[in-house]
Amino acid sequence: MRQEQEQEQDGGGDPRHVRARVLRIDPAARTVTPAEDSWMTALEWIGADLPERVGCGSGVDLWIDEEGMLKDGADHWILGGDQMIAGRGVLVGGVGGEWGDLPIPAEVATGAVSWIPAAFHGRAQEIADGMRPVAVAWDAEGMAQLAKMQEERAGWIEMLAVASEPATLTAD
Repeated sequence: MRQEQEQEQDGGGDPRHVRARVLRIDPAARTVTPAEDSWMTALEWIGADLPERVGCGSGVDLWIDEEGMLKDGADHWILGGDQMIAGRGVLVGGVGGEWGDLPIPAEVATGAVSWIPAAFHGRAQEIADGMRPVAVAWDAEGMAQLAKMQEERAGWIEMLAVASEPATLTAD
């Protein structure tokens, strides 16, 4: 019903303006807050020039700034215990980029979010800096070098995840 009303209001049902129940993740404020956003309002809130959809499974998508890891001083957080994310994000229901209500309880989704302690912020930035694009030769030696770099980063992120603090749902 809400989605139909929004479509009528925007003059033609532009899917970028369909509103849905989402969770806004703000690592700077350390909050996970229920909200109602369209793709356009979420993109504005995230502050992304280049949005990226991260499929989380179970019909859940995370929208983030694709260039977040390239920004010095970005606030980092952990998703699912093994993935470091930079900057704000919006968890929303969706399959293949479709925008809809978050299909799982907000408390369950919040359980996948954890904050990196202040004492580790410098290390998180070092890891992010190491995730920037790197050129290697397309031969066995280059692929071995890339695999080693990925393994090291995974270990560093695991260390941050172990030290991280679970997020709690903030009232809207």
